[in-house]
Amino acid sequence: MLASVRKVYETHSLQRPRLKRFFQKLGNLAGRLTPYFEVVNIFVQSNPQYASLVWGTLRFIFQLGTNYVGFMETFGSMFEKIEISLPAFEAYVSVLKARADKRGQPLSSSLIKALTCVYVDLVKFCQDIFKLLGTKRGSRFRTVTILKDLCWKPFDIRFAEFIRSFNQHATILEQELCFDHASKVLEEFELLSEKMSETERHLETLKLEMSSHRQRRESKQEKEAADDSIRRLLRWINPPGWQQPLEDATGRLLPGTCEWFFDEPGYQEWERGQKPNTHNSLSLLLVQGKPGFGKTHLCASLIRHLTNNIEPDKEAQSDYGSSHPAFYFFDRQQPQTCQPISGFRAVLGQLLQANVCNREIIDLACLAMGVNSYPYADAHLEATKDSILGLLNMVLQRLGGATLIFDGVDECADTQGFFHCISKATENAIDNTDGPIKTQRAQARTDIWAPTKTMLSKVALFSRPDLKVPRAFVTQAACIQLRPHQNLTDISAFVSSRLQQLIDEGLMEEHIDLARMARSAAGRADGMFLWAKLLINYLECDAFTCEDRVGALNNLVLFEGLDQ
Repeated sequence: MLASVRKVYETHSLQRPRLKRFFQKLGNLAGRLTPYFEVVNIFVQSNPQYASLVWGTLRFIFQLGTNYVGFMETFGSMFEKIEISLPAFEAYVSVLKARADKRGQPLSSSLIKALTCVYVDLVKFCQDIFKLLGTKRGSRFRTVTILKDLCWKPFDIRFAEFIRSFNQHATILEQELCFDHASKVLEEFELLSEKMSETERHLETLKLEMSSHRQRRESKQEKEAADDSIRRLLRWINPPGWQQPLEDATGRLLPGTCEWFFDEPGYQEWERGQKPNTHNSLSLLLVQGKPGFGKTHLCASLIRHLTNNIEPDKEAQSDYGSSHPAFYFFDRQQPQTCQPISGFRAVLGQLLQANVCNREIIDLACLAMGVNSYPYADAHLEATKDSILGLLNMVLQRLGGATLIFDGVDECADTQGFFHCISKATENAIDNTDGPIKTQRAQARTDIWAPTKTMLSKVALFSRPDLKVPRAFVTQAACIQLRPHQNLTDISAFVSSRLQQLIDEGLMEEHIDLARMARSAAGRADGMFLWAKLLINYLECDAFTCEDRVGALNNLVLFEGLDQ
């Protein structure tokens, strides 16, 4: 439509060269003479009736030329402005429409309204131009009429309303386009912010996963290094086997037996412990009974009781040190393991294994072994007695003490040496910072040897009554002297269980009074588990009949001295 209007304008008879040049020259002359018009007006006032007629005619002709030239120039400028504005508007709206279609959203109603107003103004402008420049059949003086209209009414006056309306609507359209663009930018920004937030969340998740993976890897490496150091330390400490005797004794325990031991006043006093001081860092329980009483089973029951009663959140340490008891069973049938230091090698190895995750203790042990950093800990020689006792003392001080249990102390090759080892291992060192190990390792931390807690070690000893205990230990020990009546129920349960096995195997009649026979045998045992065990071994002899076995149980007096 605009192209058609421009074509009419450019090909109209008003654009004929001669007419155009004439009005341009006339307008230029009027422009050069304009400064003198006011002077001429002053002279004309002296005789206005004649001069005004001539001068007015000249002014009219000059004004016609000026109006014509101004109309044509303004008309051309208006087309240039429209041709510049509309493509930009159209391109901008096309982009917004494509973006809206892609998102499935319509264009803003205010934007459509503003664009509609601009196009309405253009349609009205084109209609006015066609009315002004259009030709009519039969009109011979159409050009003259148009010249009269153009010269008489300037462009600014004729199209003032269009210019105002077009500029206003174009401004509104630009504002709407800017607003819509700002809205889209804001939406894009919000979308980008959401994506950035999501990316940050993924990044944080990835960081956590990487951190967790790194921690697991470091923990695994730490554990492998600690396990490797424990193996090296155990080779250096060279402890005798300690687990198998406990498993053998525990496997022979019957459910519900040995429970009476934990109700003994001496045990309860020992279990509560006491407030330590610089001269007394040991809580001692001394359990003594004659041979065959079952002290090994009591010891195994005590170890199981202490281990089972560890609270999960206090598994590492209790108020007075490691919750896991360390133990050793002396056995004179294995002379090579009956030296006093053998038991302390065993308990030191157990304490290190129980605290394998305690980097400070493992480092301490490795330094004592003669190596700076435990991942590379190694030893070429077996630890000496002084090294074992010194390291055990430092470990106990770091833990604040521990529970140590020894069975068969009377079977130790050197009982006095054993008590000396206990004193060295459990003494409270007020200032141990000048020890021999530190002298060897001057580059270690100056405070690594200093105790971190007040130490109270609890030690339980199981032995025969003839064990010579130093007076210094007896005065601070809680003693339990085992009596025959204490394990009567346990022996009865043992005999009843073994007689039931004989009945199940068909070696005894089912109609016998099992409970009476078990109580009778337990009473005759006089607290000696060994006597009851030998009795059962006698009854299991294949040469006896059912009547022989029942007769033996009814005449237990015949078995006096069976355990001798």
